[in-house]
Amino acid sequence: MKELTNAQKLDILLGLAKEYNLKETNDPAVYTMSCGGGYTLFACVSRSWYFCFDDGIEKTEYEIDSERVQFTYTKDALALHTRYTDACKRALSVNSWVKNPENVSPRAKSKSRTGKKKTVKNKEEEYVGMKLPIAYPSELVGKFMVFKQWTEKNNVIPGDSEVIILDEDEYNYRVSIPKAHISFDIPVSKVQVIEVDA
Repeated sequence: MKELTNAQKLDILLGLAKEYNLKETNDPAVYTMSCGGGYTLFACVSRSWYFCFDDGIEKTEYEIDSERVQFTYTKDALALHTRYTDACKRALSVNSWVKNPENVSPRAKSKSRTGKKKTVKNKEEEYVGMKLPIAYPSELVGKFMVFKQWTEKNNVIPGDSEVIILDEDEYNYRVSIPKAHISFDIPVSKVQVIEVDA
């Protein structure tokens, strides 16, 4: 299975950095977290994560899953590693949706079903909410999805994000926003598919 690039992995790690108080190192692809008891986690995007124990006399490295490091010192680091790994898997899965559209449900691929939804041709100032370009399905590429509950400036959703419609029915859309590492269901009443005049 194709892997994420180091840049994509770093983007995911940076999304968790503040919550886990990660510190920068001389290597931009490596962040550290103090675990207590002399242990430091090294979170790396280009190699396996590991712990370093430094007692002031010598330094010893342990793999992330080493049983030689007490759980007292590893629990936060392991929680971070699990969240990072899961986010990488989700991002890889979303990438595969785009590259392998046969994996998307038939309902989402059906032009006739999507055609039942009203596409509004509006000028930009006539809608309210955050507008994101649709990257999939292919018949909606070039159109935009407006999320009525979000503002254009949003601390969760990067401004250059794209939307992937994974599934739909008459009540909900199932969407994914890869750059924000999220997938969710949203009622059709809370979104609008539009074309924006040039």
